[in-house]
Amino acid sequence: MDPTVLAATPAGTPPPGVVPDFANAEKYGMHWWIVGVVVASMIVSTVVVALRLFARTSLFLDGYILPELQNFSYCDEVSTQLTKHQIFTMCFMGGSLGIDDKRRGRHQWEMSLQDYLQTTELENISSMLYCIGIMFSKLAILFLFMKVLVPVHEGLIYWVNMTLIWTNAAFYLGGLGGLICRCIPRAKISQPWLPGRCTNVYLAFLLSGYWNVMSDFFILAFPMWAIWRLRMPLKRKFGVTFVFAVGFFALLCSIMRLHATSQIPNNSDLIWIIGKVGMWSSAEMCTVLLCGCFPFLPKLVRSSEDSGLGTTARPSVENLNGYICNKAFSKPSIGTISEVEYTTSGEVGHVLPQLMPTWKSPNKRDDIYSPV
Repeated sequence: MDPTVLAATPAGTPPPGVVPDFANAEKYGMHWWIVGVVVASMIVSTVVVALRLFARTSLFLDGYILPELQNFSYCDEVSTQLTKHQIFTMCFMGGSLGIDDKRRGRHQWEMSLQDYLQTTELENISSMLYCIGIMFSKLAILFLFMKVLVPVHEGLIYWVNMTLIWTNAAFYLGGLGGLICRCIPRAKISQPWLPGRCTNVYLAFLLSGYWNVMSDFFILAFPMWAIWRLRMPLKRKFGVTFVFAVGFFALLCSIMRLHATSQIPNNSDLIWIIGKVGMWSSAEMCTVLLCGCFPFLPKLVRSSEDSGLGTTARPSVENLNGYICNKAFSKPSIGTISEVEYTTSGEVGHVLPQLMPTWKSPNKRDDIYSPV
């Protein structure tokens, strides 16, 4: 089609009495609301991930974890997944800002058909980045649960967690494949007059919305269920529950995203609705990221307070027939006080990484690494 015709034709039919204004449409849309949410999400997610990685590093540098105890299985897996999530989150939100530039957040009749077709292609790429980023963030949280809640890799809690890991990975990888094959050929996304076929974008958005709500609910409910099955002081249970309850905000954002998505079939103003979906998607990615980073931050605060009080933890480790001996040397103004804490590893001759304090119970399966 002629580009000049596309540039002069409104992408939608305006309501009676409304004259399309391509130049000043952002004044009457929610453009600045979307930009504000995206920028705030970028800042918060960057700061939180930086603190999470700093907390991980500072525990090693400050002596909370000695080289002899470094076990890079799940803890480094969490950091790796969070870093990947942040990379794709920044790409997704940066792409969102690019789409928002005179496109998203306005009514469909306030944009040209040319801009609309370009927006559909950018939305497809943005959806792929969202799919990858949200997958890495949820895997990071589930690997964190594996580290915190399943010290022994057996039993019901372990298999529930593994099921959540594999089902989330399979769903988002499948969704990514569906987005890549959105239209065959892909040029048909921005040039719908070409021969070929396309999938139903609304069905994909709706399926993704329902899955996100369901998976966010299980990721929120799973640690609560696991924690309250453990034998530990009631005060500790409430403390750990509060730390993981930050996942409620991710669930709320995914519900709002699903609500916006459900308006698509009953509304011809598609770009306006997609703008809402994109805004809540940015907020959801940020809050899911908080779920993966927040449990580690109290340890960073505690280590900072110890440094401010002149106390430095320098654990020396000895393999004492299945026990770990953590010797924390305090440095007050008068004298030196040394206290020794013994922690059973549950396996003779095996040394566990002491990333966090543990609460003991008669059954090793009921141990939990305290994030608070």
